[in-house]
Amino acid sequence: MARDKKSAKEDEETSLESTVNRRNYLKIAGASATALSGSFIGSNSVAGASGGGPVNPNEWTRVFQDTFSSGSLDNSSWEVGYGWGNTSEASAERITSDNVAVKNNRLHLSGTHDAQEVYAGAVNTRNKVTFGPGSFVEARLKNPFRVGFLPAFWAKPNSGDWPPEIDIMELFMTGESTEDEVSSANFNIHYSSSTEPGDGSTHEMLPTHYGTSSDLTDSFHVFGCAWLKDRVEWFFDGQKVGECTDETALTSLEHGAPFYLMLNIGVDSIGDVNYNDSWGEKLVVDWVRVWEK
Repeated sequence: MARDKKSAKEDEETSLESTVNRRNYLKIAGASATALSGSFIGSNSVAGASGGGPVNPNEWTRVFQDTFSSGSLDNSSWEVGYGWGNTSEASAERITSDNVAVKNNRLHLSGTHDAQEVYAGAVNTRNKVTFGPGSFVEARLKNPFRVGFLPAFWAKPNSGDWPPEIDIMELFMTGESTEDEVSSANFNIHYSSSTEPGDGSTHEMLPTHYGTSSDLTDSFHVFGCAWLKDRVEWFFDGQKVGECTDETALTSLEHGAPFYLMLNIGVDSIGDVNYNDSWGEKLVVDWVRVWEK
């Protein structure tokens, strides 16, 4: 576990810079997600399918697991909010504990609004559960269906710096092609070409997407990511569906380690959400796990 060495003021400034850069990326992605993203034809490598777990499980040790079976959020592992606070320049919502619930052995993160404000759920493991190269992280989850929502499972440096960032799963609900969007799993690495953590001036990204045959808002699926010394691999229901071997990106990630995890719903950062509707759709998480080599 790594403790944050930045002052509160420095952390706030870094967070603001990072969220603005991230917002710009999301606008680009929303304008043309398919054009921005590469595609990947999965290999036949199968981990634990719907049961999860890395390939060659005998080479790994599970170091963290939360099945959300205690009836409340485990405060020894999670905090409500982003790792930097309860708002983001990248989207419209304010994170509130009212939009975070643990029930029926699952974590529920919802998006709602009233006449004054937009609310959403988010949780993070900053200063509590961290990981670095030689790790495999995964979650079994079901995404919400609503244009203008961006559910995500992602990670960034525990120091608070950005870039780098690993996106383990994002669902882009722009409304431009809903049938395709609900079946497309999006992955990304944000990094600095200087490889210095927090150097947003040299920010680069390596996005890709995988077209599944499933509606990711209609059923649960396992999203996994192996962060190894020489590559990052993404998995969907046990099948390898993406890979990054870019040396500069990998060095940038390593310089930013260790990372913490986040699960959240971003509102109105991609696509146009309908404020005339009442909301309540949820990102539902069955479990989250971290393995080490």
